[in-house]
Formats: sequence, structure tokens, C-alpha cells
Amino acid sequence: MKQRLLVALLPIFLAALQSCTKDREIAPPVEFENSSIWVLSEGAMSSNNSSLTTYNLSSGQTNTIAIGETGNDLQQYGSKVYCVVTGVQGQQASFVKVFDAQTGNKIKDISFNGDKEGYLPRNIVFDNGKAYVSCYDGAIRRIDTISLTVDNEIKGMGALEGMCINNNKLYVANSNHYAYPNASIKDAVSVISLSNFSKSKDISGISNPVAVVNIGNRVLVQGMSIWGGAAASLSVIDATSDIKLSSNATEVTALSANGTTAYAITDPYGKYALKTLSADGTVTGDFTPTFAVVSPYGLSVDAVSGNAVITDAGDYSSNGTAHLIDKSGKILKSFEAGVSPKRAAFIYTIKK
Repeated sequence: MKQRLLVALLPIFLAALQSCTKDREIAPPVEFENSSIWVLSEGAMSSNNSSLTTYNLSSGQTNTIAIGETGNDLQQYGSKVYCVVTGVQGQQASFVKVFDAQTGNKIKDISFNGDKEGYLPRNIVFDNGKAYVSCYDGAIRRIDTISLTVDNEIKGMGALEGMCINNNKLYVANSNHYAYPNASIKDAVSVISLSNFSKSKDISGISNPVAVVNIGNRVLVQGMSIWGGAAASLSVIDATSDIKLSSNATEVTALSANGTTAYAITDPYGKYALKTLSADGTVTGDFTPTFAVVSPYGLSVDAVSGNAVITDAGDYSSNGTAHLIDKSGKILKSFEAGVSPKRAAFIYTIKK
């Protein structure tokens, strides 16, 4: 199960792990291996039972730790793993937790709390040594990945959800969240220039966007249905002109991508399927597993191997399951996670 590859194939490591040269000697290439899979479980609302499960691919051993209230995102960048814990309205329970990818030990809790309550962080993306965190309080906050401190922020947007980076720009979803009826911006994707960390545009006309992924020079946007209102949608944005090219009524959830292909769960409340999508948002194939999944809740794709983790929330109150599948939908591994498992990270470490 170990994936071995040269550092050139893993650009996410370049910010933290660099080869060294001395005089005319060239350091040997560094080999990495997919050593483990980490799964973030959201838990039940206001139950303070979010958890993080690590699964060792060699030994098959799992370890689960409690992380707080409403875990929402999990990503590796360089030698660290970042876990976004949203918290709950009215409490100071919002954090970005940072772990060592090699040992699994916690390095730091970065507070995302004000004087009275949390900023409710949701998602995290990385570029050039910086981490960008979207928050329900309408701000994007930037973390320096060396000092692990918040060094800048942009305020004045809506209840922010998913993000992606394309063409040196950050695209962030301004959702239409029922808990934030007075949000400054709704139903739009904001475009942030990373050159000067400032907002350049709001792309409107996208109902309740919650997730964005990039494929080539396109950005796909998942719009979630609103009870008694707009239907679900899948929209396409041109990342050069920042113009919405199309939108269609497609029921999509757990959108993921590896840079060249997007993956999505369709019809999650009926006979679900896992589909591959092209840059124009059309279905190009499927990799639906043959085994039973009761409540598909999350989908995470490994950009290196093409394998994916689909999570099954079951009854949403007891522990769920994470399934590792290959590109054909064949099951490779299954292991127990926490309540409502949502996001998986494929952890690469230096090969010993």
C-alpha cells in the first residue's frame, strides 16, 4: 500500500522540505511514502464529540483522539497536518489544530476566538508558505506556516465555506446559511488576489455555494439546495476571466478534485453514485464501489495515487466507517472512524 515517489511529484512539500546543495554536489532525491490515512469525524452538533482517527497503512492500527466541537477540514502541508475545528455559535471553541505528520503529536492549537465567541473557521488551503482559513464571521484569515500565527485577514464577506486556489487567486464560497440571514454577501464566490491579499471581485448568481475545486483553468462550484428554496446546482467559473460560464441543476455533495479531474457523490439520498467530472462539469465516468454504503458523507481523493476515501456516517449517532478504494472502485481497506466521518487526508512522510 505504500506509495513511493520523488519529492518533485509532491509540490506540497516544497514549502517545508527542501533539498540542499553543497558546492557542486547534488543531494540525493528524497523519497516519500503514503504512511497513513487520517480521518476527521464531524461529530454531532453541540455534542463536543468531533474526533481525529489515524490509520497506519502498514500495521492496520488505528488511534482516535477527541478534538472538540464540529471538526470540518483536514489537510497536510509540508511536514504538518492542519485540522479545522469550527466550534459552535456563542462559545470560544474555534481552533486550527496543528499536528506533526510523522509522529501524530500535536504541535499547537491556533486560536480562532474573539473576546466573546469563536470566528467559526470552516476550510483551509495553502500557498507559498501561507494557510488561508475561511470563517463564518465573514473573514478569511491567513496563517504563517512557520510561526503558526495569524498574520493578516480580510473581513466583510458572508458565511464563508469552501475554497480553492487557481491562477494565483483564492476562490471562496459565500453560502446562504440559515444562521446568518444578515450576512453582507450571499450566493456568490469571492475572488481574492494572493499577490496583495485583497478582494478583487464577487461572482454572483450561484445559489448557496459551499464547495469549490479547481481543474485546469476552471473552478467548479457546488451549490447546496435550500429547504423550500433554490435547488442544488453545479456551476463552472473561468479562472482567467472570473466569469461564470454555466450552471446546471445537479445534486452533488462531497466534491473533491486532484487538479485534473473532479470527483463527486451524486444522489446521496437515493441510489448514490461516485462520479468523475470534467472541467465543464459534465460526468465523464464513475468509480462507484460495489460494497454497501448506508450514508455516504465524505469523499477525499489522493492527488498522487488516485485512490479515494469515502466515508459512511451510518446512523449519524454512532461511529462511522472509512473505506479506502482505488480508481476502479475496488475496496482496499476499511476501518472504523468517529461519529459522522467527513474528511480524509493521505499523509506522506519521508521514507525511512
